[in-house]
Amino acid sequence: MSSTSGRSGGVALAAVTRLGSLFLGIGFQILVAKAMMTGEYASYSVALAISVVVGTLSGLGIARSLSRFLPLVIAYGAGPDLVRTLAFYLFLKAIGLGIIIGSMLQLGVLDIPTLWSGHSPDQRILIIWILILSFQLDIEALAQALKAYRAWAVTAFLEVASRSCICLFIAGFGRLHPDDVMFVWGSTSAAQIFIVILILFIKNKNSVRADFNPADRSLIPSFGQQLKFSISIYISALSWLAASPFSVRLVSATGLPPAPLAAISFVQALASSALRGLPVHLLSPIVEPLLVGKIIVNGDRPAAETTLSVLIKLETIIVMGAIVVAAPLGPLLITTLGKPDFAPYGFILPILLVQSLGTSYFRAAEILGSILQVHVTFVAMLPISLLSLVLVYLTSSSLGPAALLIWPCADTAAKLAIMIYALRARGAAKIFDVARLNVVIAPAIILILATEALIWRFGLDEFGRICLSLLAGVTFMLTLLLSRPFRRQEHQLIDGFSPRNTVKVGNMVGLLAK
Repeated sequence: MSSTSGRSGGVALAAVTRLGSLFLGIGFQILVAKAMMTGEYASYSVALAISVVVGTLSGLGIARSLSRFLPLVIAYGAGPDLVRTLAFYLFLKAIGLGIIIGSMLQLGVLDIPTLWSGHSPDQRILIIWILILSFQLDIEALAQALKAYRAWAVTAFLEVASRSCICLFIAGFGRLHPDDVMFVWGSTSAAQIFIVILILFIKNKNSVRADFNPADRSLIPSFGQQLKFSISIYISALSWLAASPFSVRLVSATGLPPAPLAAISFVQALASSALRGLPVHLLSPIVEPLLVGKIIVNGDRPAAETTLSVLIKLETIIVMGAIVVAAPLGPLLITTLGKPDFAPYGFILPILLVQSLGTSYFRAAEILGSILQVHVTFVAMLPISLLSLVLVYLTSSSLGPAALLIWPCADTAAKLAIMIYALRARGAAKIFDVARLNVVIAPAIILILATEALIWRFGLDEFGRICLSLLAGVTFMLTLLLSRPFRRQEHQLIDGFSPRNTVKVGNMVGLLAK
């Protein structure tokens, strides 16, 4: 019992620390947007998009494979198995990075346009920054696989805090340039990588099982199984990348003026940062290895499905509540947090939040689908995402910012429908409790439409919009108390997972369960 409580406490501390990193990250995005000129921020946004694209293309499914297979290798394996697994992944990563960056240099992709700001980011700083951020993702996956949740969460918090403080100090002496941000970010991330590797080495150098039984080797996934999983996850990652905000930003960069590109990039950055702090993305690195054990080792699929269902409901409540509150305040929020010339694009905030919710649904379904090995489904999604990306490129000049919203939303909906169909074919679509989700989504939609109608009818000023936003938020919470979207077994799961001697999330969820 004490070990379970200790593990729950460690996971809870990691989650709280990750939330702290989230808020610091949002503050960092606001700082960068305010400290740069519009054209410079557009250039920085393109550079950030390139780093994400390179990291995903060169990832080869490695990060998720580490989270999936290392717990099994450690549970049933020995030192040589662990070393060979890590060496194999590192070798693939190095090859992938070399090919991708070399190709981008040859094609001139890293030559970010100077016409927006008159200052092109330094290619050497950009490449080093890309390499560091790419390996940072793998070290995070390694830390999660080795259950070093607190080590990663605390060092990530310190990295974001130090990065923000240094950039704030630089901005105090004048304008913040993209090179400054990339140099500082790369330095703090490199320091975090070094510290985490040192912690993992100290923590795990004597953790290899001394009583290893050669018969247990049959329980370790074979090389072919690992490779098959990595390929399917890589294809799924490519499908996500093709319709991600970063790829959309890249292909539309030449078709949009700097102001709308900077505004959309800013809202995308805020939405992406917020998404990482919501239940599905916040807890999935921790939950996925545990679900692997429940389904593969223990054969307890219902418990795994209940866990994902809880995460989906929590995320739906948070996101729909945020949309209800933010919808009347779109122009005011984007102007206050960003720049005055972002005001015409306040309408994109609730739309991107809806897309983010669809992305979270897909992420939860992908976790279960990867464990159940629905590999063909991942392959079928890639053409849909590529088509969406092509449509963004072809229509960004004519449709403007709308092209960056319409096609990615359609892509997310199509891929989610395919994944739900694949899970249903395997009798595993229970993670989407449609009846209970509807009692959250339907009132939110009604409130959003009502607030927009009132704003249009009475032409409310800023104070009126704020009051309307607060009223809509309170009304939404009252509908949740009346409808109670959680089921009793889901409440028991959350209550049991909450660490002792703390304010339990389960107590609050109990008010929303029946």
